[in-house]
Amino acid sequence: MTCLRITNERLGELKTFLASELSLNLFTLGVLEDHGLSADDGAPVQAFALQNADGEMEAVAVSGGAGGLILPYAKSAMAAESLGKALADTLDARSLMGTRSTLDAFLRGMKATDRVLMIRPLCYFTASANDLGPFVCPELRLATVDDLPELIPLAAAAIEETLGENPLTCAREAFERRIAARTLLGRTFVLTKDGEIVFKLDTTARNRFGLEIEGIYTRPDYRRRGLATLALGQITRHMLGTMPRLVVRADEGDEIAACLCRRVGYLPARRQGHPRLLILR
Repeated sequence: MTCLRITNERLGELKTFLASELSLNLFTLGVLEDHGLSADDGAPVQAFALQNADGEMEAVAVSGGAGGLILPYAKSAMAAESLGKALADTLDARSLMGTRSTLDAFLRGMKATDRVLMIRPLCYFTASANDLGPFVCPELRLATVDDLPELIPLAAAAIEETLGENPLTCAREAFERRIAARTLLGRTFVLTKDGEIVFKLDTTARNRFGLEIEGIYTRPDYRRRGLATLALGQITRHMLGTMPRLVVRADEGDEIAACLCRRVGYLPARRQGHPRLLILR
């Protein structure tokens, strides 16, 4: 087995490898679509692969921010562990997302199993036009830069409700940049009631394979009015006109999100392999 860095010359091969498990890797494919790959050490996105003697990929890891987020995917736990070992001195892992077996093996290879600070089990839901209920919300619209003064606190409240920590307190500048960047890229949709933004969702990955949705959040005082159901139904109908697949990513224990997805017409994705997000010390 050989570990090597992947550049744009092999980007198509890398995407084909990831596309074998679309629901799990749609976010990774979206990152590659947005940023591409570069041979420069300071590139925002890097990719590494473990390949066999025939030159075929057995495991890959796409990394953003020199390890700020690592997205590993492997055919086997043994391949994932070998790749982690090869990258132990290359990447400073701070968070990882993937299946449990892949992440556990990758961390063993990196000798970082004792650094796990938080584990967030994830689940994925997929939708097709035939499964959708009759939910529409024409008022849903793309967020604009004029919305940022309201949108940033709303997005921070969503993170605090999930993780128990407000990003405006611990990482305000980076968080504000991320929300602004998503808005400028047309990745955030909002719903306004009584002149105020009360709902948002993010489309975090968009590429020829499909679209991933996350960050669905309704302001607490506007819940139980069906707004999220109508809005998710609207964006799903709209996007399925041009996208072959839609995936919603949510926390596994979030029953409200699961009920919302099922109500709109989403079904649990098959062969998920116990996906999770790990935060490291």
